[in-house]
Amino acid sequence: MADMDEFLCITEDQLKIEKQQGTTILNVKGFNMIVQSQKNDLTDIDLQDIVKYVEIQQENKNLCFLREGINEMNYDFGAHNCRPIGNIKYSSNK
Repeated sequence: MADMDEFLCITEDQLKIEKQQGTTILNVKGFNMIVQSQKNDLTDIDLQDIVKYVEIQQENKNLCFLREGINEMNYDFGAHNCRPIGNIKYSSNK
């Protein structure tokens, strides 16, 4: 559950480990990525090369969850807060 300007960096192997541990909702650490484009269409930006960022507490969204374990996420506006219902087990890692 992410907006178009959000990316979740996690591998398939990491997801498998979380599932084995019974995790149903990932704790996510949010960052604003900082780049300086020289072009109006941003074509000079390579997302894989961004190394400057600032952690933003408000972006720590629960945007990844196990559908079969969660009945309802009950997101607030913008999905920055939620009140999930179901088998709730948050990941220990962010």
